[in-house]
Amino acid sequence: MNTKNNPLYVVPLRGLIICLAFSILLSGCGFLPAPRSYDIQGDDLHGIASWYGNPYHGRKTANGETYDMHALTAAHRTLPFGSIVRVRRSDDGREVQVRINDRGPFFINRVIDLSREAARRIGILRKGTTEVSVEPLYTPREPNPKWMILVGGFMGKPEAQEFADYFHRNGTISEIRPGWHGNYEHYHVQIKGLTGERKAKRLVEKLQRNGYGAFIVRAK
Repeated sequence: MNTKNNPLYVVPLRGLIICLAFSILLSGCGFLPAPRSYDIQGDDLHGIASWYGNPYHGRKTANGETYDMHALTAAHRTLPFGSIVRVRRSDDGREVQVRINDRGPFFINRVIDLSREAARRIGILRKGTTEVSVEPLYTPREPNPKWMILVGGFMGKPEAQEFADYFHRNGTISEIRPGWHGNYEHYHVQIKGLTGERKAKRLVEKLQRNGYGAFIVRAK
C-alpha cells in the first residue's frame, strides 16, 4: 500500500481553509442529484492503478463484504458494486479481470485500487502503481444511482466534525466515517443528497484546489 506520502491523504482543517470551503458552498455550488450521464466517464476508466493489502485484509469493504487481499477484487469510485472489469497495463498489456466490491482510490489521477492478488497478476506489487485502462465487461443496472462527495482524510474526529458542521448549517446532509478502507487512524466526511452533476463536480474541483481530498462517489 503506497498512500502515506500522498499530499491529499491528510488535510489540515484550520483557519482560512475551512472558511474557503464554506465560501465555496455559499457561492452557488449547491447540491443537486447527479444524472445518469455520470455513470461511466472517461476519467473513471483511464489513469493510475494502485493496490491495497495489509492492514486492510479482513476489514469490511464498502459493500459490506470482508476484504480478502487474495481474491480478484478492486475498489472503484463510480462503477456499481458487482461490476466485472478488465484492467490492462498501458506499458506491457498485462491484464486481469476483477470484481468491484469497494470504493476508492481517493487520490488524484488514480482510477482503481486492486487487491494484492490482482496487483500480483499484472506485476505491480513492487512498483506499487502503474498506468492502466479499465474496461467494464459487466455492470449491474441501477436505474436511479445516488451520489455523494467524500472529503478526507482528517487526522481526528473533532477536525472532521468541524468541517461537517459548516455543511450542516447550510442544510446539507453529511456524516463522519472512518477513513478509506476502514482506516480508523483517519476520518472522512460524506456529503450526501447530491443533485446536479456539473455543480457537484465544480465543488469537488474547488475543494481539491484548496487542498482537500474530495471525490464524487457512487453511494451504493
